[in-house]
Amino acid sequence: MHKILPILRKDLRHLWPHALVFWPLMYIAVYSPQTQGFGTGSMLLGVIPVAAILACWNLIVALIHQETLVGDRQYWLTRPIAWRDLLAAKALGVLLLVNLPLLLCQAAVFAQNGVSPVQFFSALLWKQAFFTACLVLPGVALACLTRNLPQAALVSLGVLAVGTLLAAVLTYNIFQPYFGLGWIGITFAGLVLMAGASVLVWIQYSRRRSGLARLLFAATLVVGLLGARLFPNSLALAIQNGFSPRKLNDSQLAISLDPGRKCPIILHGAAPGDVVLEIPVRVSDLPDDSVLLTRSVTFRVLHAGNAIEFGSAPFHDVHDVFGGRGWLRLYIPAAKYAALPKDPVEIAGLVDLEWFAHTATVTPRDLSEVWQGACRVTGIDQHHGLVCATPQPHASITLLERREWLQFRPTATGMEPYHNYSTYPDPLVPEFATLAPFPYNPGFEALQKFEREPGLTVSTSVAIVRKPAAYVERRFDFRNVRLADFAP
Repeated sequence: MHKILPILRKDLRHLWPHALVFWPLMYIAVYSPQTQGFGTGSMLLGVIPVAAILACWNLIVALIHQETLVGDRQYWLTRPIAWRDLLAAKALGVLLLVNLPLLLCQAAVFAQNGVSPVQFFSALLWKQAFFTACLVLPGVALACLTRNLPQAALVSLGVLAVGTLLAAVLTYNIFQPYFGLGWIGITFAGLVLMAGASVLVWIQYSRRRSGLARLLFAATLVVGLLGARLFPNSLALAIQNGFSPRKLNDSQLAISLDPGRKCPIILHGAAPGDVVLEIPVRVSDLPDDSVLLTRSVTFRVLHAGNAIEFGSAPFHDVHDVFGGRGWLRLYIPAAKYAALPKDPVEIAGLVDLEWFAHTATVTPRDLSEVWQGACRVTGIDQHHGLVCATPQPHASITLLERREWLQFRPTATGMEPYHNYSTYPDPLVPEFATLAPFPYNPGFEALQKFEREPGLTVSTSVAIVRKPAAYVERRFDFRNVRLADFAP
């Protein structure tokens, strides 16, 4: 420790100008989503986080380059300074100059929005972990591979250009983000970056093998980017199923055919040339106040020993399930549908479901008592709004507002006024946003905010809170089905 502290004091004394550039940008990047005067569509909101990341890397590069690792003319090699002491001093410098200020800023934003930093301290640590893995460690690795700041800037631009090119060439995996599984790809990328950067730093400080370290740096970036964008959907579903709060047996939430019903609303295809099948089904053991979301459906049509396979698509769905009865919606390309037999066939497949169970029904003013975060009603009279903030939502919120308006109907004596009432569901926090078990955003933002614009009538509204209850995989097998009976 007696060798670590002098190095740390020297670095802090030399690097305060770099810190004075980074800290204000970090402060604005953390506070801007909560600061009045920054419009949600402001270009500044997109520029400031990027500038803060560049300033962070500039600070880290300057810190590491105080005792540069590339080359063989470093002064510290001729002095009795062990590489472990030097590495420990640099790690403490990063913690004091980057991580600790960010932690304090995010904790202040928590408190400002009514979210207790003590109660949600684990969320703060998760944010630090992802920020360090995805942003800090790549900056440290970059500094370990370069001689000076201009070289570091040139390499970072090259990395940015290659990453942008790969992102543009690769087909984006729309399945995982759409169904709330994007956290798995980001977590994978964070683990790869953390592991690769840690090994790289160890190689440079203990062996100073710059060629090997540069190959490792390139491989880490490519594997991390490819993994985040092309993480297998089947593996993502298996991982998500492992986080299921409840474990169900195969007979629960079983799907069976419910013949004799016709879907009241037949939807058109999601794309021209699709035929939509709306098949009536029963879902066992499903309470009325639950919600089912479909993550994946694969099915095949079997006839006379022949099978036609249909892969997963975002449009297949189990929808409108109430009281255990609902509809399985399947999309078939028109050309394939025309070739299917007209006589009865068998439809068999696999569906992945997310079950969200009812937790509470409260007034909007009481949401903070049952929701993990803070909710507050804004505005006055008939122009109330609702703002809910949390590090990571673990429960959905659906607002039900009973609206009344005056209408007129003809009578024998003229037009008679009468009051009409309707209840409108308004999703505030969608179900798919609640699937991640921990905060996984690697950026500067402290909280996720969900806002309902002014216009809510609090006195006639209730909020329904639902938590993820189970993620299950269910097979279905419908025999003697005539497809024409369920097509438009």
